[in-house]
Amino acid sequence: MKKSVASIAAVVLLSALPTGPVRGQVIRRPPIRPSDVVAPPEGVTKRPKKEILGTLDIKRFDAKRDSQGINISGEIRNTQATGVDSVVTWSILRQNGNGWTKINSGTATVKGYSTHPVTMTLPASNDALRLRFDVSSSKPSKYTAKEFNLAARDVKFVILYRTGGWVLIRDDREGMDPNKLIGEEASKVREALNSLGFKTEMRITKPGLIGNTNRTMLYARAENEIERSFDSRSEADEFARSLKSLVPANARDFGTGLRMRRLER
Repeated sequence: MKKSVASIAAVVLLSALPTGPVRGQVIRRPPIRPSDVVAPPEGVTKRPKKEILGTLDIKRFDAKRDSQGINISGEIRNTQATGVDSVVTWSILRQNGNGWTKINSGTATVKGYSTHPVTMTLPASNDALRLRFDVSSSKPSKYTAKEFNLAARDVKFVILYRTGGWVLIRDDREGMDPNKLIGEEASKVREALNSLGFKTEMRITKPGLIGNTNRTMLYARAENEIERSFDSRSEADEFARSLKSLVPANARDFGTGLRMRRLER
């Protein structure tokens, strides 16, 4: 009877013991041998690790004005690995109304992990300009574009003029035009010259031993340069034409005549 009670107590004690690992207990497992590794079935390959693939893009595209014109520059970037070159086709377009007009194009080989510059120059202009840079390639299959807006230039058309001395503007003689009084036209021209900043001088000669007619001679002078500004080129051109009609470039008397130059600011 005592033996049976002891057996039952041992069974109860064993069932109360934990079956899993105890916290803090180190579990020792045998090492994995090469023969234990199971190969994948034939025709099934392991999925490779995800790779970051390079591509093509436009690093930069802009336009700037200088004394020579409008300089346009772009830069194509190939972010693929070194040794992976790409042949690209590029175009530069200019907005024309509601559409685009191609103004330059070409092809280039862009080496892997490098850039390729594209440049061109347009004639000088103060108007606003909208440009687009198109880049495409077949390997990798890619199309990208970038636009640039060049603001209009707020410019003044400046004309600077002076003379090298006194310039003979008119030499009116009595009887040249029977319908006009002597010196009448010279007086009108003198008013116009004074309004433009010239100093003027009227010289009148009377009949004498040498000549028997009255003469009225008008002279003008501008020692220091005089400046006039205009909002448009056409206004500046019109002013220059009227100035040349008043003051001759080659003086018939003393002086060097009209000297004129243009600026844009």
